[in-house]
Amino acid sequence: MINILFISITSSTGGGPAHIYSILKNIDRTKFNTFVVSPNDGEYFEKFKLYSNVIDIDLRHNYLKNILKIKKITFIYVIHMEEVQAYIADLLKL
Repeated sequence: MINILFISITSSTGGGPAHIYSILKNIDRTKFNTFVVSPNDGEYFEKFKLYSNVIDIDLRHNYLKNILKIKKITFIYVIHMEEVQAYIADLLKL
């Protein structure tokens, strides 16, 4: 099995969470074990749980540290990130 980590900075209605949800619904679960890291701040959080292991983390705090910790624990081989540009843009506003 190949472990895949999906990262989203929100589970609110939007293109990023919808894209992750679509992948989770259609991925071959005999070949891939999926994990989603996202805050529980929207409707997609519960939808993610239907098809994946979900980890509730607010990624706006200690983003990289939390992701590296999760990658190490779950032996992730592939990481798919959504909405990273929006997150980086927010950081640059500081």
